[in-house]
Amino acid sequence: MKKIPNFIPLQTALIDDIRIKRLNKDHLNCSGLGILIGLYFYLLKNPNLTCSYNEIDIIADELKASIPIIVTVIERYNLFEIIKDTDGNKFFSPILNNSLEPYFEICETNKIRSDLATLKRKQKKQQQLKELKNLLSVESSRLNLPNIIEYNIIKSNVIEKKISSSSSSNNFSYENEKEFEEFFNWLKGNIVEPIKNERYYKNTIHKNLINGDIKTLENWGNFLAYKKEDRKKAFIRRIQNLECKQIFYLDCYRYILKIEINENSKEFKITTSYFDDKEINHIITCKFSQLEEIEKLIKKESSS
Repeated sequence: MKKIPNFIPLQTALIDDIRIKRLNKDHLNCSGLGILIGLYFYLLKNPNLTCSYNEIDIIADELKASIPIIVTVIERYNLFEIIKDTDGNKFFSPILNNSLEPYFEICETNKIRSDLATLKRKQKKQQQLKELKNLLSVESSRLNLPNIIEYNIIKSNVIEKKISSSSSSNNFSYENEKEFEEFFNWLKGNIVEPIKNERYYKNTIHKNLINGDIKTLENWGNFLAYKKEDRKKAFIRRIQNLECKQIFYLDCYRYILKIEINENSKEFKITTSYFDDKEINHIITCKFSQLEEIEKLIKKESSS
């Protein structure tokens, strides 16, 4: 599964490309170039770096351009290639794909190094566990006391569990079964290769998770990190959505002019406005943990 960057690694020499010059000539004020860059960013949102023609209306709305102009930029200047499958026409950019190759190579190299380091740590811990078991076995045989033997077996099991749990903070267990469907759907949306047999692939992924396959567990860890980041973004959006609403503060409703968020200190500041002959502003400093209390003070919008 390739990790898509949040930037476009294009060469500045691209501006001298004859196709770009024609694009700028046909679309004044660099509007064509702006649409091209916008399409590149939209392609980056898709893990396989392709986009369906069915989404062109959404792209046009986001780029504030008409659908015919978007289609013209895609089809006329040989900057994109078009493929057709069972879902209809799709387009991709060879220029963008080629510019991302060095980035993907670095990611793959780093991943291989990480996998090797993880494997070496696992082998080292397994060797330590083996030596510990041998030591406990020799000690039990020498003492030949049932209670000592039983104690050593318990101690060995406890150590084994600690070693196993410390090898990965993202281990999959049966307690995570309810999240597996969500993980599988996330995984499907982030792979480039088509899935020939979804049921078989799903069972294989589940089996690999249970058996502790390194690569599958890495994907599981990426999924958990994605969920954590998604929850964080949703929480920040809740705070941002307070702006322009009315809050009941100091015995009256006041408009919220501005929201300032400090993620490091986990605080946000609300600047309110109230008119009493003149404008009166107040700043309310809140902890992230107080968001629900603040939301309860927000004036409810009347339903039409």
